Amino acid sequence: MRKLPFLLALLTFTLTASASEQFSYIYKRGNDTHIRSNADIESMVALSKRWSGEYVWVQRGGRAYLIRDAAVLAEVRAAFADLHALEPALRAAQERLHPLEQKRDRLEERMDRISDRLGDDDRLDRATRAGLEKQLRQLELEFAAVERPYASAERESERLDRESERLEEIAEKRFEKVVIRAIERGRVERVD
Repeated sequence: MRKLPFLLALLTFTLTASASEQFSYIYKRGNDTHIRSNADIESMVALSKRWSGEYVWVQRGGRAYLIRDAAVLAEVRAAFADLHALEPALRAAQERLHPLEQKRDRLEERMDRISDRLGDDDRLDRATRAGLEKQLRQLELEFAAVERPYASAERESERLDRESERLEEIAEKRFEKVVIRAIERGRVERVD
């Protein structure tokens, strides 16, 4: 099963186990919100609504900080730039895949219903059985016609998902360095 891309929704969540269990964050900019935390999602969403505008909230070593410094936020944007640049391609790939997936699923359901009826009902007369078999063959042809573009679209979507995950990992490493440097230089506000 494919996962939905994390940057397509108005609110974006990245909930992962941190390399250092002590580092949790919320980065909010416009409609995008990136969250990494071991806490429950409800408390993190509530916390993300505490401030408006672009900001970084980070919890490190038992202390919580808010970053609104323009230069630090510019570095944070740069850390996520490649990931955000991939977003339109990822969205387009999923928009191509979705209708094919829906059509494929509908055809599969119809084929299953007919197959079940053919296999379970010994009382079907010859004409009814022949009609159902003809319908099944037609659906199988339609399914085969959808399968090739579906498989291609699915491969592309999965490739972009993997690329997104790779870029997310890189972005988070850069982001963490930027935030730690900001804390060390006092370009943060304590909020705990």
